[in-house]
Parts: sequence; structure tokens; C-alpha cells
Amino acid sequence: MARDADGDLEFRCGEQVTEALGLADLFDGLVLSFSDPRWRQRLLSVERTEVVEMPEGQLELVTTSIEVRNACTPDDVDAHRPWLDTAGKPPFEDFDNFEVDRADRLANLDFLGRALDQLRAIEPTHPWWSAICGRLDELQEAMVEWDPTTSPEPQWRSRVTGEHQQRRRLCDFTDLDGETRCFDQHARFTPHAGRLHFRLNPVGPRLIVAHIGLKL
Repeated sequence: MARDADGDLEFRCGEQVTEALGLADLFDGLVLSFSDPRWRQRLLSVERTEVVEMPEGQLELVTTSIEVRNACTPDDVDAHRPWLDTAGKPPFEDFDNFEVDRADRLANLDFLGRALDQLRAIEPTHPWWSAICGRLDELQEAMVEWDPTTSPEPQWRSRVTGEHQQRRRLCDFTDLDGETRCFDQHARFTPHAGRLHFRLNPVGPRLIVAHIGLKL
């Protein structure tokens, strides 16, 4: 059983509980396997079960199907090369460095002014800084691989969900073009209940970040 800030997690591949695949999912990593026939796949199908607090306050078990990167031959490693070339990037040095480099490093991401102000207020020495930079890199990676004509949203690298109907009104923000839109999709970061709210625009495609901070 692996843990994150949102509760206990259990990962199963077939009928087998697997901590290694769970850690690979939590840290957006790669599993190295031996040549057992069960593991001769570059993407392993895994069922992730977690305890989730629902909007009404009750706790429920939620199971999600995910895919975990796997390699057991040199050809498998080559197949994952695009991810390997971008994995493990250091965080931005500070907000000034973020502003200079984001057009290249986060080429598919846009930010509302309020989100930039929130990020500017976070010191690079704060634990949130590295966590947020990692989430932004993951979102960019997912956006690069997304084809809006074949899938309604990208293959996320960490847990991304939308708000329930009762809470969506909290996610309305003035968009870049002056229109009010709902930014209810959100990724998580720790410590505490950190949230990064955004919406998708299939034209581009683009991901527009509206909120970086505590849970709305």
C-alpha cells in the first residue's frame, strides 16, 4: 500500500497487488522488468484504488484504470526515449527564471494574471515551489502528446479530476479574452491540499492555468 496526501492507495496488475508499479505511477517513473511473459509490455495496465473524500464529506473507494511505463529490452527503452529526454527536469530557479523560460519549457500552457501572481508569491525555498514546477512539467508533457481529435483530454501524469456540480461555481474566473469560464479541472500538489486549476482548449491545443494555491 503506497500513500500520498489524498489517502491510501492500492495498485493491482491483474490479480496481483504491486507496490513497484504504484511507486512508478506516483513518481511518474519507469518500471524495469525481467523477461517474464506477464511483463513484456511497454505500458502495463494497472487498477489504482484510493480513498477519496466526496463533496458531501463521505469517504469512498474509487478505482481508476491507469497505464505505467515498463521496459525489459533495449528496444523498450528506445520507445520511451521522448519521455526519458524530458524526465527529471530541475524546477525553475525562481519566478524570474520561470518568466524567461516558460514560453519554451511550457509551450502549451497559458496563465491567467491571478495564477502568475499566486506563483510569484511562493518563494523557491517553499516546498510548494518544486512540487508546482513538477506538476507544470507533467501537464506540458501530457499536452504535447494529446490529440484532441482522438481523445477528449490528455493522458495525465498525475491525478486530475473535475469538481462536482455543487462546487463548480467556485471555479469561475475571467479568462484571457475577458470571458468568464469554469476552470474546474485540477491537479494536486503537496504538502497540504495544494490545487492547480485549469481548463483545456483543444485549439492549439492549450491548457490555461487559473489558480495555483490551496483547495478552492
